[in-house]
Amino acid sequence: MIAQIQKEKELIEIEESEKEQSKKQEIAEILVGIWECSSINHTVEFTVDGKHIHNISDDIYTWEYEIIDSNTLKITTDDGKVLTKVFEVRETDVNFQIKLDNIFKLF
Repeated sequence: MIAQIQKEKELIEIEESEKEQSKKQEIAEILVGIWECSSINHTVEFTVDGKHIHNISDDIYTWEYEIIDSNTLKITTDDGKVLTKVFEVRETDVNFQIKLDNIFKLF
């Protein structure tokens, strides 16, 4: 009986891990590309190889990113600072939108 319960727990953990991996993959597919900021002249590009490129009024910053889970990014700046940023992806009728918690605190 105890072995059966343990086996069921392990199967649930595997299933949850697979769901999270699937969600991360889905987010990665949506995230890759160039995003325009709605309020200022600013673009952010997420590349397939983990680059996070900011273009702010012709100043370009190239950092690295990693998707931690379905709403958290780890960003490493060019000077080695590691930041954790919460984000949300929303699907609209015509595209996707990303809400990224105050990235401008970095500048």
